[in-house]
Amino acid sequence: MTTKQDVLEKAKEYGIDLTLLYENLSLTPTERIEKLKNTLEFVEELRKPGSKEQSKAKDVLTHLKEFDVDFIIIGGMATIARGSTNIPITNDIDICYARDKKNLVNLVKALTPFHPHLRGAPKDLPFTFDEKTLEIGLNFPLSTDAGYIDLIGEVSGLGNYDEVLKYSEKLQIYDMECYFLTIEGLIKNKKVAGKEKDLRAVIELEALLQIKKDKEK
Repeated sequence: MTTKQDVLEKAKEYGIDLTLLYENLSLTPTERIEKLKNTLEFVEELRKPGSKEQSKAKDVLTHLKEFDVDFIIIGGMATIARGSTNIPITNDIDICYARDKKNLVNLVKALTPFHPHLRGAPKDLPFTFDEKTLEIGLNFPLSTDAGYIDLIGEVSGLGNYDEVLKYSEKLQIYDMECYFLTIEGLIKNKKVAGKEKDLRAVIELEALLQIKKDKEK
């Protein structure tokens, strides 16, 4: 049986700073996201002159809420919002979205002002961002005026929107409430991925979950 001490010791072995985890849990989800954004901007400045297209999370989330889109924030943003110190490579917004007709229409209305196009696709490949396109596809990596937005119809290890919702809860961010994947949901997703970076992330998330439980006692 794995004990609390086993979880925390394993995290230390992987070089995870438990002090930072405690520190992050004292911040609000918004403060955690803003801290990440500032870190990524600083790293980008060190890499090369000029500025990379930055993700405007507040603008995107505001539009999604205004158009009554059913969505759950997953991926790096959810991990950071939960208190992780593991900085993602990019500042993407990853969302799992409901695939009923009404929600697809609302999703298109919400994101069209950001001029989405398929990321990594040949320039001559025709792509129309509308509900018909979303109906025949599932996962869409998009480049937009607000940065990268990944629309995920089915999350590895969890399933479709309804299944992911079972592993989600609302958090207050930028003065609005949005569904975020829970730590437990993030762990299930990353265990399926199975890459080395995901293994480290699982160990950190398990330590984070243990610390969170201790603080709630």
